Amino acid sequence: MIGTDPKLGSKTTVIPTVIIPLRFVFPDGQVFDASTDLVDGQTAIQGIVNSPIFKNYIFVLGGKSVGNTQYADAFQRANFWDSVGSKSRDYHVLLSQPTVMPTQTIFVPDGLGTVNFDFWTGLPLPEVDRDFLESQTASILTTAQVTPSQLPIMVWGNMSAGNAFGYHGSTTGGNQSQTFIGTSYHSASVLNGLSADTYSLSHEIIEWLDDPFNNNYTPGWNQAFISNKQQCDSRYAGDLLETADPAEVINEATIALTGGQFTYHVTEGMFIDFYTRARRSRSVNGRYSMFNIGAQYGVPSAPSTPCTGHVALSEMRLFTIARSSLNEIYGINNQGSIVGIFLDQAGNRNGFLFDFTLTSGQLIDYPGALETIPSKINDNRVIVGFYIDPSGFGHGFTFENGQYVSLDFPGALDTAALDINLNGDIVGFYDTPDFNTHGFQLSHGVFSTIDIPFHRTTLATGNNSLGKIVGFSSAQFGDDGYPFQGFLRNGTRMSDVLFPGANETLPHDINNVSAIAGTFYNIDQYHSGFVTINGFMYEVYGHAFGLDDSNRIVGSYTIGDVTYAMMGNLPSAK
Repeated sequence: MIGTDPKLGSKTTVIPTVIIPLRFVFPDGQVFDASTDLVDGQTAIQGIVNSPIFKNYIFVLGGKSVGNTQYADAFQRANFWDSVGSKSRDYHVLLSQPTVMPTQTIFVPDGLGTVNFDFWTGLPLPEVDRDFLESQTASILTTAQVTPSQLPIMVWGNMSAGNAFGYHGSTTGGNQSQTFIGTSYHSASVLNGLSADTYSLSHEIIEWLDDPFNNNYTPGWNQAFISNKQQCDSRYAGDLLETADPAEVINEATIALTGGQFTYHVTEGMFIDFYTRARRSRSVNGRYSMFNIGAQYGVPSAPSTPCTGHVALSEMRLFTIARSSLNEIYGINNQGSIVGIFLDQAGNRNGFLFDFTLTSGQLIDYPGALETIPSKINDNRVIVGFYIDPSGFGHGFTFENGQYVSLDFPGALDTAALDINLNGDIVGFYDTPDFNTHGFQLSHGVFSTIDIPFHRTTLATGNNSLGKIVGFSSAQFGDDGYPFQGFLRNGTRMSDVLFPGANETLPHDINNVSAIAGTFYNIDQYHSGFVTINGFMYEVYGHAFGLDDSNRIVGSYTIGDVTYAMMGNLPSAK
């Protein structure tokens, strides 16, 4: 976060701030200039400089004054009021009075900008492609000669970046990161006041204040006051600490600050305990948001409703084999050996074995097979998987000490071995001539079938050395009408493994501390990985296929047309 820790006493931090006006020239000759175009009687630059973003304003929240100060400083003082209101009364984080830099011109390429018109007023609403505008950031900042100690604010004026009215982020050069903000400045009469004057800038300012580098993660959150979804609304924002986003869809979140010649608008903002879901907020008056906009409608100030968020992997690595478009890791053992697949030039799956450092490895290729798919590896370095023979039928296999052994369930059409524990017990599935699919366990040379009652499709996908088995099953074949649902078998006891709010849950592995990794699918076809930590479900971006006993996880991650092999570390379960 920006500034000092308010628990450490009264300190004032002043951030040198520069404003960079932008002038957009469209291919048809239309020009939109933040430094000269009037918006509600003044230019965007004049409006921002004269607003409570930079000028003092008396902020009284619930009858308590948090200061005659700038908006962002008032937000942060109120946010940490348990410290500020007691021992750190003179704590401040302030923006310096801004230096306005020379206007920079952006020539918008053909097809990357459009001019729409507001339905009610007929005023122009130009927009430029967001990816294009973001691609200009480094050049804009370099031309302005800003430094990492400064906050540059690029002002677009009456312009949006696609459907975005502002954003904040950082660029990296050498060993330093440069934070920045880009913002629109619209008339209060257009877009039903959705992005009136300094509303968008205020939104980005308080988000920059609490997460300048976009790397402060939360447990996940739902839209304030209105949402109680099982999967957090914040997944579209990466569960980041976006202090304005939880209220941005609510019209009442646009707050008018009256007084003086002009009325300015700022956003409602959520305090820290909205995200922690603490029963008692440490912020001013025990609030979970700055203006408590629900109070006028009898909606209590409250933290985010319970929902399932994601965990971020540390030291995450992505890689491909021989420039393959499909690369996936399915298993990892406690020594850091990983197994998975890649596609060859003919589009066939080939297996690989690597150590976790990727410094040594080998192909896993069942002799004479069309495809070889290794699934898991145990701590004795025994690999299990399945291969496709020249006739197109599948067979399980084991690979140990350089020797392949085929494995088939008696009487089955196809067999796939999917996991092996330290005891040598193997689980997987097999298909029968009646087109049913059954799970199986192979223990001490004896096969046994694993079926979920009333389901004709069951797959046992993972087992640990404690004898626990995970998998998934369906009443039919896992189509839309009969989705797959996960299960956990512990001896004779069966329990569901269901990701909250998901249409399908597919567990793929279980380790020796009973953490489960898998994939879930929503009814809208959104899909992602999941993991359980201390029994609680979390989303893991990508697909999660395997995990060891020390928080290492493997799977895949798709970017564009390429699916990369993925590995990383989970947060500690302690």
